[in-house]
Amino acid sequence: MKYLFLTVFFTACSPAFTNGVKIFDSEDGTSSDDNDIFSLSGLPNLEGDMDPEHCEGVMPEAAGATSYFLGTYIEETDGWIGKEQWILHPTSGWTSTGGETCYITWDVIAEETEVLGCPTCSLALSVSAFVNRQETDCPDGLWDNPQEEQWDATYNIDTEGDSAAFSFQGSNTPVGTGYVNDTAVSFLSEVTCTWF
Repeated sequence: MKYLFLTVFFTACSPAFTNGVKIFDSEDGTSSDDNDIFSLSGLPNLEGDMDPEHCEGVMPEAAGATSYFLGTYIEETDGWIGKEQWILHPTSGWTSTGGETCYITWDVIAEETEVLGCPTCSLALSVSAFVNRQETDCPDGLWDNPQEEQWDATYNIDTEGDSAAFSFQGSNTPVGTGYVNDTAVSFLSEVTCTWF
């Protein structure tokens, strides 16, 4: 079953490294272990900042979801690895998930690159993402095409204290905000309503 997206905020991904523990082995995104990069980062859990019912009642008869993008990246000596997730909290009109929140997960690798177009940014990451099928449980049609399964992006990252703000390099379009420490950085996007 294929879906028609009426409103989708699709953010690319960023990378991270896990204290020497590689999250995936190959370019097809095959998971090498079950380590949780979100926990390994040592950063606050951003899922608690989501409002799962934000879009409930907006279009009561339509199939839809409250939509967020979440990313966490950890630095290693030779680059970054990480994970990004598209998290969909279903409205009552979308029954394909049985009323359960579903996740599309990408494993990500990245390299630091030059910051461009952001005078206050201290970091830029050039990233490549590969869907992690083992950690993806949203219905087919949301992610099983080449543009969603594998993609590339470059982020500018502005940090101040323990806060981080991600934007797409080139357009300066905001991606999300989160946290930073000595070895990791994260973001959660603004909420959007997605209709299928």
